[in-house]
Amino acid sequence: MIHAHDADWTTGHLPGQVCGVPGLLRNMLCPDAAVRTEAFEEFYAEAHDQGAVDPCTAASLPFLFDMADEPATPDRPKIVRLLLSIGRAALGHDPEGIHFTVNGVESTAHVAITAEMTERADAFVRYAADPDPLVRRPAIEAVGLFLADGARAARVLAERLPAEDGIVERLLVVRTLARLAVRLPETGTTVATWLDELVDGPERPHSDAPVRLSALTHQVLINSTRDTADLVPRALTLLRESTVTPTAEKLCDGCRRCQSSSHVRGREVAPTVRPVHLAVDRFDPDYLWEEHSPISSVLRTLHTALGDRIADRTALLVAQLTSPDAATRYDAITMAKDLPGPLPRPVLTSLLGLLPDDWAAARILQVKVMAPTDIVWAKPNGVLRVSPKPYGKTGEWKVFEPMSGGGVGP
Repeated sequence: MIHAHDADWTTGHLPGQVCGVPGLLRNMLCPDAAVRTEAFEEFYAEAHDQGAVDPCTAASLPFLFDMADEPATPDRPKIVRLLLSIGRAALGHDPEGIHFTVNGVESTAHVAITAEMTERADAFVRYAADPDPLVRRPAIEAVGLFLADGARAARVLAERLPAEDGIVERLLVVRTLARLAVRLPETGTTVATWLDELVDGPERPHSDAPVRLSALTHQVLINSTRDTADLVPRALTLLRESTVTPTAEKLCDGCRRCQSSSHVRGREVAPTVRPVHLAVDRFDPDYLWEEHSPISSVLRTLHTALGDRIADRTALLVAQLTSPDAATRYDAITMAKDLPGPLPRPVLTSLLGLLPDDWAAARILQVKVMAPTDIVWAKPNGVLRVSPKPYGKTGEWKVFEPMSGGGVGP
């Protein structure tokens, strides 16, 4: 591994100022997980705060790539994810613009970072085939962003789809290929043909309903002139197929996704309903990026594509809010906030149907909800007890109401 003292860490700093990045890079390899976690946090604060790309950020790239290349590196997925974050932030800067570090020093680090990411794009191609899916995820997106050869990028990404078992990775492949067509228009025809095959071609193990739903959505994004008369009806059909919960009549289809925390089908038991005050700890509709279902990002993209087609968006939202999949329902609550104008009656009715079990729905509707302060246990004789354990009676029923600051109040 190359050594941190081989680089110039003074660029971008004031005279006499010491750069802490070399020490942070060393600590990222520490056997102590707590030390590594602190090193990542401090690196983001010092060299990549709020997407900053300073000279010390650029100087760290050879070391980060060296760490990512070594399979034994601890927290390797974090390294690859950090590389993607740095490269994506650099692309967001105007290459012709003038930028300054927090110390007021003029910097062109974003140009150097973009160039190095492009030069090292083959590394992301390797990472995209890594055995660890947490390494593959950021690498797949990086291939779409930094591989200059569009035809090769499209081929590498398309080959990943049948190779991936996880729904998160497969959806990421579809989205990345669509974004590649936007970044490199010369790949548009290839990507459009590939999406058409996914949507209208024969169903294969890697092109199940969630993947086809994503392909259907991204067809519209890369071709705004496409006829979308049947877009929503087809999307609704695929959404229902994507969120089917197996029953005695509809058994698990053996898709292997039930082994992954990201899976949206194949449940053997119904999801547990959490008390509202516990659910709110996991969910806040003010933070839209915290999604519970992997297909929610696809549905949010579809809502964006539909724009002011309120009737179509209403039909889509109702299907989401009444889905048998709890994660899909929960994420739909936040999307209801984005619907222009007053909530249509079907959406309002669907939200009301989620009460009193969903605190997030209560926040959207601004209504009070009576709920237990802990888990509710049903005894064989029909008696309900509120308690953290099946025995005892330490809890009670209270009226909770949304607070203006986003909290919970009895």
